[in-house]
Amino acid sequence: MKLNRDVIFRFSLNLDKYEERVSVSVRVADTLTRSLYVTLIKDGIVYDLNDVEMAIIKCLKPEGNLVYNDCVISGNEIKYSVTTQTVNIKGDVRAEFVITGKDGSVITSPQFVIHVYEQIYDDAAV
Repeated sequence: MKLNRDVIFRFSLNLDKYEERVSVSVRVADTLTRSLYVTLIKDGIVYDLNDVEMAIIKCLKPEGNLVYNDCVISGNEIKYSVTTQTVNIKGDVRAEFVITGKDGSVITSPQFVIHVYEQIYDDAAV
């Protein structure tokens, strides 16, 4: 059963300021109910994604494992539904989007953090 209560995190990543850090928080195992809707900014305006062929998210998890997932482009937003693999371990997940244009050009977004936190107690303890 898919819950129809998607929690959406909307934020922008500035292609001119790679040192800025955005973070969002997700509880361990909260999957397919959290979505990231991201707009890229360049020179103070929304970056045009009309000629984008593909977008992926690359994540480096706290234990060192890598996760790659496809994203959806809708207008000038990149949409990513957080997967189980992304948030199955507590800690900070470093992430970035890689966008490939129809002409073969590639641009990588600034990194951001998905902070994965534990539940208050284990359900088996109840």
